[in-house]
Amino acid sequence: MKRDINLIRELLLQIESKDCRKAEDFDIPDCDIRTINYHLIILSEGNFIKASFLQSDQSGIEDVIVHRLTWDGHEFLDAARNETAWNNAKKILREKAITGTFDMLKLLLIEGVKTQIGL
Repeated sequence: MKRDINLIRELLLQIESKDCRKAEDFDIPDCDIRTINYHLIILSEGNFIKASFLQSDQSGIEDVIVHRLTWDGHEFLDAARNETAWNNAKKILREKAITGTFDMLKLLLIEGVKTQIGL
């Protein structure tokens, strides 16, 4: 499965604002529970959230329980919250035909916010 940066941003926003804990708690149209769980797993692996995993013997991870955002999760979300900075950062990556890392995306977001406030 491919990582979806828009879905990751939306998951983080909903964790922060709605206190979502399980895949079923998220309000994301046209996104299945398996995809949400996968992205919650990689958010945990990337240290953006603290989560627990319920596992079944047959199919691996069955469900993800989100506990909270981490410091890194809050930092990324603070940089990604601004819609203009978010769209500009994605546009730069798209124009350069770069599959950017999250660190690169975060740098572009921070630069976009700095530009907006005149720094």
